[in-house]
Amino acid sequence: MICIPYKDKQKNREYQREWARRKKLGLPTSKKRVKLTENEIKKRNNECRREWRKNLRKKRDEVFGIECFFCGISRKDNKRMFLHKKDGKRHRSSTKELRKAIKEKEKWVLLCGKCHEGVHFCMNIFGMRWNDIIKVKGGVSVIWHHPCLG
Repeated sequence: MICIPYKDKQKNREYQREWARRKKLGLPTSKKRVKLTENEIKKRNNECRREWRKNLRKKRDEVFGIECFFCGISRKDNKRMFLHKKDGKRHRSSTKELRKAIKEKEKWVLLCGKCHEGVHFCMNIFGMRWNDIIKVKGGVSVIWHHPCLG
């Protein structure tokens, strides 16, 4: 038998002690993979995805806050919030876009549903740019309650 020395002798000693402890207790000494059923794999993957999305939402709240940029309505009021791209280009509500928004936070802003519709209304119908909307921010709430927006 060829003995190959470990780079870290301390880790080797810890491993040997753990191995001896497990053998003494009658526990398995090698790490054997447990075969999971298809349903167990799906369940585990769904839990991992759920946790990953939860962490992503926490990160979003840390970066953008929980209040609408215009009206100040909070996510705590059970309002759905949207990330809006300031340049007015098309954007989707997806985890890919959310990761992109967190990386490029200066290009995005958090808005409630009503304000998000209003901003798109101003951009699409009136041809306004983000800076124009910011300039009239005080009077913009009148546009938000436009009859076409419901």
